[in-house]
Amino acid sequence: KKLKWRSAQEAELKPYNFSEPYIKTGQVGECNSPEDVQAFIQLATSQNRAWIPQGGNTGLVRGSTPTEPTEDILRYVNRELHVNPGQKVVEAGAAATIQDIQDHVAEYGLYFPVSYGSKGTATIGGAVATNAGGMERRIQHSCIGYEAVDGTGQLIRHQWEDPPTLLDSVWPDSRYHFLGSQGYFGCV
Repeated sequence: KKLKWRSAQEAELKPYNFSEPYIKTGQVGECNSPEDVQAFIQLATSQNRAWIPQGGNTGLVRGSTPTEPTEDILRYVNRELHVNPGQKVVEAGAAATIQDIQDHVAEYGLYFPVSYGSKGTATIGGAVATNAGGMERRIQHSCIGYEAVDGTGQLIRHQWEDPPTLLDSVWPDSRYHFLGSQGYFGCV
């Protein structure tokens, strides 16, 4: 399978450059599966290139904005949603927005309680990585597991055995390391 990794110029990079400094050239990898993310990270690492995961770009910090043309952008594009109405569970691709999930589960008479102002652009992968909170609860209370790829390209699957112990979104969870990690350990 060919990894979709392309060079981009200033005009193409506008969606990825949402805060200064704006890069003029760069590499963008569009990943559609955890295996694509693994391949992207392994390729970037083998070429000694830094990479930055980007989701909905709703954050107020510049951590997901490249500052150098040698920093590659990892963009997860899988927005697939699968609902199991009997178990009241939705499986979502990391690029699915909070709004996508809310709308999709509503078709089954279900409700996804995490909600905030940027729900139309905020992704579920970013919500897990930041342990985002909304009007009613944080993502840790509505998530039963995740798939992530660490900085070496290893796929990690976590299913909750016990509830996460996070009190806020400042530190990662002690057992489910990618929950609240801010992308420090890899990509959800």
